[in-house]
Amino acid sequence: MANDFSFLIAYNSLPANKQTNFTKELQSALNMSYAGVRKRMRGMVEPRMSEMRKIEALFKKYGIKEVWDNDNEFLYNQ
Repeated sequence: MANDFSFLIAYNSLPANKQTNFTKELQSALNMSYAGVRKRMRGMVEPRMSEMRKIEALFKKYGIKEVWDNDNEFLYNQ
């Protein structure tokens, strides 16, 4: 699985002044701590499908469609 579900590249493509707000919104959407979000962001924990939908939706809100570092777009191409 190693980083198959990382979205660190997408996160780093956000403007620096929006990363904090994005992280807070994601924590709220996923109902988890900063540490939990970071583990998913780095691909250390595979997100559940419901989490993937929320992650992709939030990136879409910020204008980013290429979410997953492995170039597999799970939800947008269904």
